[in-house]
Amino acid sequence: MAELSVKRLKTSLPICKIHRPFVGSRVKQNLPAVVEESLCGVSTMLMEVAYRLDALANIFEQDDIALPRVAAFFHEHSEQEQAQAEAMLDYLSDRGGQYCNKDIQRPGCEEVCAVIPALELMLGQ
Repeated sequence: MAELSVKRLKTSLPICKIHRPFVGSRVKQNLPAVVEESLCGVSTMLMEVAYRLDALANIFEQDDIALPRVAAFFHEHSEQEQAQAEAMLDYLSDRGGQYCNKDIQRPGCEEVCAVIPALELMLGQ
């Protein structure tokens, strides 16, 4: 008998490079490996964006810059990105998938001290 070959789906979503499928008795509900890897990659990307937005908000809360409404804007968007990442992780967990923890790098936005460069950094993500 010929073995069934698993065909990989083409996707434009960011794939998690370090994802390892969980070997065990967990039941997966219609969750192909490429979807699991994509959910893992997208949720990691959203967490990185939330971390960068939170860092920008903290910069604008400093005493020497002190732009509280700009800081509130970045905090609000950071919370939205974090909520979206958590929703994807909940979906992944409900389907029986596994999230692989990837180290999130420190954002390089310490030198930003004006609103326009901060918005450009936010849009460049």
